[in-house]
Amino acid sequence: MRGYYAILAICLLCAGVVQAKNQGTPVTPTVETVHTEDGTYFLWHQSPATAADLEIPLMQGKVQESFAYRVRDRKQRDILRYARVSFTIAQSPAEVINFYHTSLGKQAVVNTAQKSGEVTLTTGTQDNLRLVTATPQAHGCLVQLERVQRFTIPPRSYTAQEHQVLRVLESVAQHYRMARHVAYTVEQHSTTNKSHTMTETQSWVVDFHRPDGLQISVTTGAKTVLTISAQEHRLVVTATGAKEQRRTFGAKITPELLPELRDDPVARLMLGDALVTASVDYLTLSRVAGAPPEQQAEVILTYPDRNATLFLYLDLRQKTILRSEMLTPQEDGRQRIVRTYRHMQVD
Repeated sequence: MRGYYAILAICLLCAGVVQAKNQGTPVTPTVETVHTEDGTYFLWHQSPATAADLEIPLMQGKVQESFAYRVRDRKQRDILRYARVSFTIAQSPAEVINFYHTSLGKQAVVNTAQKSGEVTLTTGTQDNLRLVTATPQAHGCLVQLERVQRFTIPPRSYTAQEHQVLRVLESVAQHYRMARHVAYTVEQHSTTNKSHTMTETQSWVVDFHRPDGLQISVTTGAKTVLTISAQEHRLVVTATGAKEQRRTFGAKITPELLPELRDDPVARLMLGDALVTASVDYLTLSRVAGAPPEQQAEVILTYPDRNATLFLYLDLRQKTILRSEMLTPQEDGRQRIVRTYRHMQVD
């Protein structure tokens, strides 16, 4: 339910902006991509709303607000539809409710607030609701019409091809997860699709002894810019230009303690993290040009909530990652971070 409320707040804000801009003039629906902590959603909104959006007839009155929207997930499945119109009218609340009671049918339920005289008429359920509210005013009443539809999305199901990707990734992940010792060097650089300028290569040397032995050294050229070492259940982090940090951990080192490694797929796997999460939308497995199919493969994972794509080049025999590329959006274009793994030791 938290996701619904977050989406509802975003939609109402956007709808208010559309209403203010268009002053009730019909416009082509606009589409926005909205990123929340619950995932990525696509929001269609328009103003004004129609009787078809509301599934409620419209009486003639002075419109105060009018909008409609729908929300879909990254699979283009409906999550939420909502429409609202409010207007003032010369008729009394009783006359308005009688009109809408006839329109919505005898199953509609009427409730009257004793103090304010506000009358509501509802039909349906919380997830499939039509609502009429009539609030008395000095000359007539304020009427608000609302239509709410919330949809239940079925659990994620994988195709046979996607299950093959999952099996390959699980085999690699298991290799890193179960090893008592993982050591490697990774050469890292990045480029953007606009500038095509390659950053200076960083060299990361990682040496991990499960569960609590860790040494990391990062150099740029001949200069050491970051070191991380485990000492008596503390990670001592020293970075150029920053104050030394000490991060306490319990029985083992967890991924959350090492944000510096959150984009390194090998580090994530060796620390027990997963590359395939609920937000992963697209999984493919293909051959690597020039390599026998039984020896190497390329896996592609997309993360719509981050608008990111991860490319993994795997050694199928050794069950290790040879190279990774992460494609993410940046202000100056799409950034590609390339990591090439060398001297990989997993035992």
